Amino acid sequence: MINSIIRQYFFKLKIFFNNSKDIRFKELCDNGYLIFHKLVPENFCNKILANNLTKEFIDEDYVSKYKLIPKNELDKIIKILNDNGILDIIKAYLGKNVVCYDNSILFLGKQTAEKESWLPHHDSKENRLKVYIFLVSTDNSNQPLDYQVGSHKTVKTWKNYLDTRFQEYPDKSKVKRVYNNKGDILIFDTHGIHSNKKLSKNFRASLVLTFESTGLLKRINHHSGSGKKEIRRLKKMFLDNFIHI
Repeated sequence: MINSIIRQYFFKLKIFFNNSKDIRFKELCDNGYLIFHKLVPENFCNKILANNLTKEFIDEDYVSKYKLIPKNELDKIIKILNDNGILDIIKAYLGKNVVCYDNSILFLGKQTAEKESWLPHHDSKENRLKVYIFLVSTDNSNQPLDYQVGSHKTVKTWKNYLDTRFQEYPDKSKVKRVYNNKGDILIFDTHGIHSNKKLSKNFRASLVLTFESTGLLKRINHHSGSGKKEIRRLKKMFLDNFIHI
């Protein structure tokens, strides 16, 4: 845990002293999340949803289900992020050596849940970014994201999975409920405390991409034996869904 604490402090100092003039980058550093409104064309969202909304997802009798994004569609998504300068922001925030993995279409169904990932939590992976692209709009009926603003900069310790889950947010006054329209892109640092109990029952679909930097003073140090092993594990698990940015 001591190595994790050192890495967290180093990252906190890195974003504190960054002198970038990009307002969007500063917002991500300050708040822990960033929204790009209506950036993805609606017809693109509709096409991805139509191509992937198969029978197992249509009945909606589940809490959540995931499906890996097909490689041809993932390539198009990465191009959208690159063309709009979002990959540059991600690299400025995380570092120059970035991998992208666990890229899925997340479907939310009509079942409710009040434990594990549906409690306020951090992801126990230190400072990495998730990018959500919303294929349908969100409101209080289909689980908008809750995020404790600034909590990504708090140095955290945990011994096990349960230590990363909370029955309530540590500081409710700083919790922001984030609503998104179809085609919006939401970026957030998963080291910040986020999520909430799933009491909503309406359908939601979004693309979810995970970005993490590798190297010295990173959770995945690609120079070390354990870091190389973790990269091999991720490549084996996600195959062509694992990419270097």
